[in-house]
Parts: sequence; structure tokens; C-alpha cells
Amino acid sequence: MLSADVCVCGGGSAGTTAAINAAKNGAKVVLIEKEISLGGLQTGGCVYPCITSEFKFYRQIQKIVVKYHRKEVEENNNDTC
Repeated sequence: MLSADVCVCGGGSAGTTAAINAAKNGAKVVLIEKEISLGGLQTGGCVYPCITSEFKFYRQIQKIVVKYHRKEVEENNNDTC
């Protein structure tokens, strides 16, 4: 079970921004998204020119997600049956 201070439902532009800002301010955040990527129509709709100024922001998210999943894989690989 997850425990968090803030739960953001929807990983579109606004939801992702809200989740990151809450985390930057010290909250433990859970971001829930039903699709396969964050950013809503900005990323899924291939609106690349609109996100170029925010590329650093999306790169930060990518690094956080990769770091989390690497840790999760390492922990699962250490489990014994």
C-alpha cells in the first residue's frame, strides 16, 4: 500500500506540474495516470514546439521515474522464493 501526503489524479500538464511542485515543497506525492505517458496532449499529441521550453522539466521527471524503477527492480531481484 502506498502512503502519501498528496495524490494527484491525472498526469497531464497540470497534474504533472502539481505533483512536481508538491514534491519540491517536501510532500510525498503519488501521481496516477491512466495512459502510457505523462504530459497529456502535449506529449501524446506530439505538440513538441509547446514543450521545448519545458524540456528540462520533463527530463527531471524521466530521471525520477527511471531511478525509482531501477530501485524497484533491484529490490525484486534480491527477493528469494
